[in-house]
Amino acid sequence: EGEEGQEEGQEEEPSKEVRAAHRKAFSDAVAIIQTEVDALIAGSPGQAFVALTSLRNEFEDWEEGMIDGPMPSMATPEQLRQQFLYVLVDKASWRAVRDYMRHVEQIEDGHMGGGTSMSYKFFALFRKGLAAVRSALRSGSNSRALAELIALTKAMKDDDQWWGDTDVPEEAVSITKALGGLWSTVLDTDVAKPHLATIRAWLGHVKREWEGEAASHLGQPVRFKFDAASLPTETPEKTVASKRAVPAAIAPKAKAAKITFTKSDAVEAWTHRLDGDLAHRQSSAVQLRCEGGGKKRAIVVSGAYPLKAVGFALAEAFGVAVDSFDPHPNKGKAPPPPGLGLKICQD
Repeated sequence: EGEEGQEEGQEEEPSKEVRAAHRKAFSDAVAIIQTEVDALIAGSPGQAFVALTSLRNEFEDWEEGMIDGPMPSMATPEQLRQQFLYVLVDKASWRAVRDYMRHVEQIEDGHMGGGTSMSYKFFALFRKGLAAVRSALRSGSNSRALAELIALTKAMKDDDQWWGDTDVPEEAVSITKALGGLWSTVLDTDVAKPHLATIRAWLGHVKREWEGEAASHLGQPVRFKFDAASLPTETPEKTVASKRAVPAAIAPKAKAAKITFTKSDAVEAWTHRLDGDLAHRQSSAVQLRCEGGGKKRAIVVSGAYPLKAVGFALAEAFGVAVDSFDPHPNKGKAPPPPGLGLKICQD
């Protein structure tokens, strides 16, 4: 038993030589992939190369606790090719699409917190994207519609604040449903046929996150149905059955985590009793003295911090954070249910 424990300990704490070997293997494999990509771009002058997923160093993810199980094997070009998804789209169409990720970052950088949600601005941006796709389809520009959909979906996939910090979950559900419907239309066009397998694999990753983690967080079932109508690989019965399974699995957790408030006149008046002093309080700092699990902590947060950001700070202070801490009041990932709960008591 002692030897087994020692071996397990060695696996959890790899030596410097092992770390260096994994870094070199990953670097060498990435260099081979980069050479292949450069050759592909050179041979496709009228096409734009669009990476749908990134290359991940599974060894580093494992060391940081993002992957469970035994130590991953050394990275190889074959392994990276399987995780790296990309497409070639019409270059002129790609240059014409809106840079959704840049707009998302601008919304986050310009938001000052104060308990307000950024999701309204995100939803307005995404609605513009959906309108642009519909406009391209009406004009017969399927290449533009495909490029617009890829750019919009990538931005929504890469930044989860639109569903992670919203007080209008029904709008998030509506947008994902509309996005899936447009994907169904575009995947049925000739311009998408050469990339069908790759795009469907990528959208499958998106679907699992939105219908799983996002739906659990929102407390509502999320539907992201994207398959082209002409594809015989998935019947309507199978699609409905698989999607019903997700809400059923998450419903108990969502209901348990959901907080409800009595909507009486007295509670409403108490909630807004300090509205006139809001500007002063947001410009102040608050010291919180906390105790839990045998630990005591004192932290200072801005009065403009939303409760979500306060929760992240507390989780970091007590060493139970599930994501890398970011001081930005609107960045970070909420713990999964039951997670961290904040009880607001009326004096």
